[in-house]
Amino acid sequence: MWRWGTIGLLGLLFFLFLFPQKIFAAVTISNVSPATINSPDDIITIPVSITGISSGSAQYLQVAITKDGAPSNYLGFTKNSSGDWIRYQTTPDLPTLYSFTPNGSSWNAEIQAKFDIDDSGYTGPGIYNLFVWKYISSPTSHQNSNAASISATMNLPSDQSDDTTEEQTTPDPEISWDTVDNGIIGDIFKLTFSIKNFDQNVDYFIKMLGGQTQSAGEYLSSNDGWTKFPKITADGSGCASGEIYGRIKPENDPGDYQIGLRFHHSQTGDNTDSNNKTVGFIAPAPAPTVTTVTTATINPPVVTAKTKTATKEPEINLVLGTTSARPASSGASQSAKALTKNNNLSLVIMVLFGLGMILTSGAILVLHHKEGIIAP
Repeated sequence: MWRWGTIGLLGLLFFLFLFPQKIFAAVTISNVSPATINSPDDIITIPVSITGISSGSAQYLQVAITKDGAPSNYLGFTKNSSGDWIRYQTTPDLPTLYSFTPNGSSWNAEIQAKFDIDDSGYTGPGIYNLFVWKYISSPTSHQNSNAASISATMNLPSDQSDDTTEEQTTPDPEISWDTVDNGIIGDIFKLTFSIKNFDQNVDYFIKMLGGQTQSAGEYLSSNDGWTKFPKITADGSGCASGEIYGRIKPENDPGDYQIGLRFHHSQTGDNTDSNNKTVGFIAPAPAPTVTTVTTATINPPVVTAKTKTATKEPEINLVLGTTSARPASSGASQSAKALTKNNNLSLVIMVLFGLGMILTSGAILVLHHKEGIIAP
């Protein structure tokens, strides 16, 4: 029997050697201030002391606040190591929490927290218990600190200081927009819009739903990255207006399309969609058929006109016994002039010869008549 007792004792010592932190580590909080919280912006300072931890092992802390009497409904914000306020998480993402790595077996520091009155765990003024939860490697396993009581005086977000006033609500974002009633497939068209009740001083990317959005000389589809799309900034009142351009893909069929707008919050990633509008699109007119006509060019023959020099026949002046000819044209050659002169001379000789023959024949007839050769 004593042998089994000895074996059990040795097993216990071995277990304690392997898991000393799970057995001996302790988380203690004290002097939490302020003791009364009057605003959700009030920062709670929490001194934390942890003992029995392993040196060099990363530790993660989260603040959990719950209404006294409702221990399972936790809320709160914890300021992490980067200075960000992290809302309470049932199964936390450990790297986002407040973290530290101890150099020894103990650690002491102050962490900060705030109430989260928008959480359903906050039920109005009353006493709340605050805890610090310590995690090592698993988000589903943590070690609790002792509780610190805090009094909260804040009303619920829907409550007003004057109970007779009506509950105030944040108005929903509104989008007013318009575009063409009909269009042509592939042709660009304009969409005008105005928004109000959006987050103030925030950039929003804008996408046309149902087609392609034009941006920086290209046409973007719905699956393109948001940063490529047109952007607009809501002013201090949460309002803005403008216009974007889009088209239906040229390869799409004609018909009715549901067109709308989507606004993408550049910080939270939330999308706000407009109502849709049915727009009819027709096919583009067919391109005119171009007929190529081959024309044969026929060059007419070159006709060279020859100039014929007309030669005026010489005129004979029988009275004067001389011949004359009209002068040749100014363009006649010297050879033509010589030929004309020779012809005129020959003609004169022939006329004189003929006249001589006539005179001779007449003289012979006269002589014969006188001699009686020819009967009267």
